[in-house]
Amino acid sequence: MASLFQPYTIVANTAPTSNTTGYLRDHCGEIVYDGFGNPLIANITIVVDKTIQKINESIPRVPPTNLGITPSVLAPTNIDAIINACDDVGLNTKVAKCALIAIVGAVSSWDSTDGGMLPIDTLEERIKYQKLAKVDNINIDIVNNPDSLKTNPNVSATVAALILKSSVPNYASAMNNNTFVPLAAAKVAETKSLYGTVGGVSGASSLALIGDIYDYFFKKNPLPEDVAAEEQDPQANTIFDPPETIVEIKEADAAQTNPSPDKLNEPTNSRLARNYNPTGTIVGSKKATILQNVPVACGGSFSEPETKYNAKHPHNMAIETKSGHVFELDDTPGAERVHIYHRTGTFIEMHPDGDVVVKSNKTSYHLSMGDFNIYVAGDCNVTAEKSIHMKAKGDFCLEIGGNADFNVGGTLKMEAKGESKFYSDSTTTIQGSTLQLNPGTGRDNVDPKAFNIAERTAEPQQRELTDNEKKGIAQNRKDTNVPPQLSGVGTVPPPTKTTPDGKEIPVKAPPATPPADCAVGDSPQSKYKKFASFLDSQLSAGGWAENGPGRPGNPKILTCYNACGFGSLKDDQTAWCAGFAGWALKTNCLPSLVTLSSQAYRGYGTSIPITDPSLWRWNDLVVFKSHTNPAQGHVGFYRGYDPTTRRIRILGGNQGNTLKLSNFLFDDGKTLFVAYIGRNWTVSPEFDKPIATALAADAFTTTR
Repeated sequence: MASLFQPYTIVANTAPTSNTTGYLRDHCGEIVYDGFGNPLIANITIVVDKTIQKINESIPRVPPTNLGITPSVLAPTNIDAIINACDDVGLNTKVAKCALIAIVGAVSSWDSTDGGMLPIDTLEERIKYQKLAKVDNINIDIVNNPDSLKTNPNVSATVAALILKSSVPNYASAMNNNTFVPLAAAKVAETKSLYGTVGGVSGASSLALIGDIYDYFFKKNPLPEDVAAEEQDPQANTIFDPPETIVEIKEADAAQTNPSPDKLNEPTNSRLARNYNPTGTIVGSKKATILQNVPVACGGSFSEPETKYNAKHPHNMAIETKSGHVFELDDTPGAERVHIYHRTGTFIEMHPDGDVVVKSNKTSYHLSMGDFNIYVAGDCNVTAEKSIHMKAKGDFCLEIGGNADFNVGGTLKMEAKGESKFYSDSTTTIQGSTLQLNPGTGRDNVDPKAFNIAERTAEPQQRELTDNEKKGIAQNRKDTNVPPQLSGVGTVPPPTKTTPDGKEIPVKAPPATPPADCAVGDSPQSKYKKFASFLDSQLSAGGWAENGPGRPGNPKILTCYNACGFGSLKDDQTAWCAGFAGWALKTNCLPSLVTLSSQAYRGYGTSIPITDPSLWRWNDLVVFKSHTNPAQGHVGFYRGYDPTTRRIRILGGNQGNTLKLSNFLFDDGKTLFVAYIGRNWTVSPEFDKPIATALAADAFTTTR
């Protein structure tokens, strides 16, 4: 190449040094060439860019020692090399230079002796960055001389600058404000998979450390334009965290209690935001105080769920106060939480799956000046280590759809100022080492000598069955040899009376006496709503399946027999659809009949036209009649109609030998047809509408 002997002017950040042969060399020791490939001789005039020089002089070369990292002894030299390398590749703003210094500090503590300041490990990488250096007229040979990355800080710094420059798209426009810092850190991390463990801070939490190092170098010797920009935007220093998460860190002295001494020399945001040593935070204390295996009544237990804390920086916005209160809004993918924590250990935590844990370390109060409603879709467990006190100044209503167990370890005492009633529709057992009934009005009356036990007047009188009824029952015993389409259709004939000439003729079934505890003053609509809820509860509770021939009857079915005057039946093999209907009506204080005959309910209440489904309502009583035997049929409660298939849905007993919903043909032309629909109540407004639904064929269309 021909040398230039005429005067020549270039612009540089600092004046290159001349060698003994008269050529200029850059900070890497390489000869400086002009744009035509000609080497520059020493007598060329150098014009130094004062702006770049001012920026470079404002950046300290001595790194901080209080941020949790130990700087290399080579740090000042390498920081100076980084600044010059940034100028060579075009990263000439203070923001870009301080950003690269911070990234190198977080990754290598400004040490280039172990593969470079930002280590590169493969031949492909060395080829890539050597080519990129050539584009910027920088001559390095890291392909043939990879050790120069360790031995020559200028080469190592040039590669680090090229890594940053090539990682950030549109770097020229982006490097003029602080948003460049997190962008650069993230992009370099994507390129090089850096930030493993630095200064005791692991994973993505090193990004916060980069922000702290950047602040030190950028603000140590502020330029006038830096101060003006910060005054215009006071939040400009919040590089990686929203303003709420920034905690001011100062050197501890005798009067300073924030931060605590054990948190000096680490990033300024909460450890919870960085997932740093979680066992040393409230996460560890919460796990250590979990309540486990809390017993519940009637067996079983439950435990307090463990916190699902698994934060990843920068997704967890954590506010931690001086006294120890914590507020977290955690958007970590798969570990999203909302957490409010009081310094005493009381907290509310919402888990990623929607579970909510509320724990109070002292007394809790919940006061409502109006109504208070609680709904639990699953089980509800209440366990008290001491006493439970409940007081209602008005009425107290306890409704149990299944069984009730009262296991008392001490004395059981029940006292009523008014009348006391105890009813059972099945066997009642009272057992004790001593059984004493004390009549009288005083609590202290212990004279058990004279008293009367009155019969419950609501119970139907059990009578001797007529010959006709006995015959009907015998005819309607369940027979496994009867075809399914006919089995279970028959019902007990209506009651009869004997004429003077000895003949038995059917008579109208007598009405049942309502239970003595039927509510006085309930509106007709209120009774209907309770009746509708009662039918649903019986259906959902289950337990209605027949026990079968030769075995004691299902107690629930025997209860229906008993309520309809047939308490002498001991098995469940007599058709009981009318028994269930009568028991259900009677139990809910609605008019019912003492009969097991479905046909006895023809004419019940107010007749509803069977030709107009728009007039049929939920729980209307539906009576089917047999095509072949007028005394046979079925009775149940209306639950829907499909005008397309002419199927009607019935909730009733003795359907498939149990209580269930079944779809019947309105008239199958062979066995059953709808003969009567009626009601003896007032339908509440929410149920006063037609029920149209699509109904498929059931397994059979009779009461079997």
